Amino acid sequence: MENEKIIEIIVEHLKADYYEHQIKEILVDKNISENDFRTLFDKSKEIVKDYNIAQISKKHKIKFIAYVLATVITLLIFWFYLPAQIESPSMMYSIIGSVLACIFAFTAFCYYKTWELEFVQKYETPNINYSFLVIMILPCGILYFINSTVFENVADNLLKENQIEVTGKVISGGETEFQGRRGDIKISTIVVEFLTEDGHKIIAYEEVDTYEFRGFYLNQEVSLIYSKTNPHNISFLLTDEDIKKFKNSNEKELMPKDLINLMTTDKTNIKTELNKISYGWEYNTQMMLWENKRKNIGVSVIDNKVIYIGQNFSTAHYFLEKNGFKRINKQITSSLPQLDALKIYENENYQATIKTLVQENGQQPMAITTIIKK
Repeated sequence: MENEKIIEIIVEHLKADYYEHQIKEILVDKNISENDFRTLFDKSKEIVKDYNIAQISKKHKIKFIAYVLATVITLLIFWFYLPAQIESPSMMYSIIGSVLACIFAFTAFCYYKTWELEFVQKYETPNINYSFLVIMILPCGILYFINSTVFENVADNLLKENQIEVTGKVISGGETEFQGRRGDIKISTIVVEFLTEDGHKIIAYEEVDTYEFRGFYLNQEVSLIYSKTNPHNISFLLTDEDIKKFKNSNEKELMPKDLINLMTTDKTNIKTELNKISYGWEYNTQMMLWENKRKNIGVSVIDNKVIYIGQNFSTAHYFLEKNGFKRINKQITSSLPQLDALKIYENENYQATIKTLVQENGQQPMAITTIIKK
């Protein structure tokens, strides 16, 4: 029993980093012989060694778990929290997030299974050489791509959800060229200013493709949408792809079946239905028709009759013939279209006519296509 108490004392002081001669002095009143002290001291050292191994093993496991959690938390922050807070595509945050996650993941990998008894007895602690982080270049690049995609998608989704449409003015623009091993990379940026719905002037930047950049000019008025939660999150409404993305429009050509469907559509829903086909319809009260200035076309719906204005007259017959209509009046054989000719078509349920709308300034004549339910 006495020996066990002495061992406890020796163990306690060894844990406190006392030297052997210091422990001897502490035990001098115990009248322990040199041989007994050596035996008890060796046993105490073994106990302390086992204790230290257990503590090191525990620390390694904690560090492994901590770095795994740090990796997961970093990804969660950069995938779910920050994109909604920033509401903007961000190269800087995408780089920071990918680098941090890769460092944490690499360190967690270095601590994997270092808590096992054999490892601790042989190596005690892992020798982490961060120069080997070079092996994380590919994962880091993939993670950067994922991060940037997440930031962009969240910004687009919030813009789509909180969009307000305005007209802005181009005040500046430029191209930045980066040199790379696989060729030069050009980033084209347009700077616009606009007023929010509450009257605040906003200056915003939008990246565009190089071929689109050439179509902009100073003081140009452009249609755009901004997010009411972040007015600097904007998108131009210039291409069919932009409009498909943010306006839930198919951006396709009007077909005879679309015009026929308008006959039975409630008048309050005509604009909605037209915008599903191609965005930009507004009712022109003077001309008493629905007008799409983007497409330079117009539609009038009167009970069981629909009038469609805007096609090229020389090709308007294909519009009907490819959709089940056949011409029933006399056709004049000629290589040139007859501008004063009234073309009459029909199918089982509807009759259609095509006549000419002459344009000013020598432009191609347009067609007025009328479809009537029989």
